[in-house]
Amino acid sequence: MSLDELGLLSPDVANHRVMFREKYAAQFALIEKAVRCCHATKYKLQVHNKDGQEVFSAGLFLKLLADTETAVLLLERGIASQARSLLRIALECSITLANICKSEEFLKAYILISERERLKLIKGIKASSSPDFNEFKSTLADDLIQEIKERLKGQPEVNVKGLAKNVGMEDLYNAQYRLYSADVHSAPNSIEALFDYDPKDQIRGFNWGPVDDRDLRPELVESARLLITGLKLIAGVFAVDVASEVAELIAEFQRLGAEMAADLTDQDASST
Repeated sequence: MSLDELGLLSPDVANHRVMFREKYAAQFALIEKAVRCCHATKYKLQVHNKDGQEVFSAGLFLKLLADTETAVLLLERGIASQARSLLRIALECSITLANICKSEEFLKAYILISERERLKLIKGIKASSSPDFNEFKSTLADDLIQEIKERLKGQPEVNVKGLAKNVGMEDLYNAQYRLYSADVHSAPNSIEALFDYDPKDQIRGFNWGPVDDRDLRPELVESARLLITGLKLIAGVFAVDVASEVAELIAEFQRLGAEMAADLTDQDASST
């Protein structure tokens, strides 16, 4: 079945994977090296279930790995927009992980974030007209809403921007996080690439399937950065020595980043 018949579920996507793996061999090599180091490190973590910082940091580290690895699975098939959505999720996870690792005091704020989301969910269910929730609304909703409100009384709200600032990740929030948010929120520029245009910029069809002509290095390099950041953070909490591995990963990350920046500068110069 072709892409036109089965979309991204088509076996034809495998051919694109081979092409992208060859095209971005250096970036994938770095990602795989970082992934191996992260998974080797996870077996060194001694998590004590009464230590909230250990429990939540280890859990967030594993989630960060899964989010980033899934984004890479999409990138190696040229499925860029959906990969960027996952990278934003991974970015938010890394910001939360950094806060957990920075201070045990953040644990209370982290739990309250979950409670605020739970309150929104219950209020949403209560406002729903679906008969599926009638029993819940008549028996539990009001009591739960009041109970959660009491726990949240006097507690300041926390947002991603504030969390990023708290751990020195403002630049990442203002750049990558906001950039990838366009794909999460289906902004106009996130659907522009789905159309095929003629030389006069008139739509002549759909640009369906993997994006063969898009430079995926920024997303791949960001994937590597997320993995390296997570590794550094978790190693600090559990006192795992990965200094030499991290130094090697960072050196390659910086080399690939500098190479990409130079290429983009040359492209900008040639187009003016």
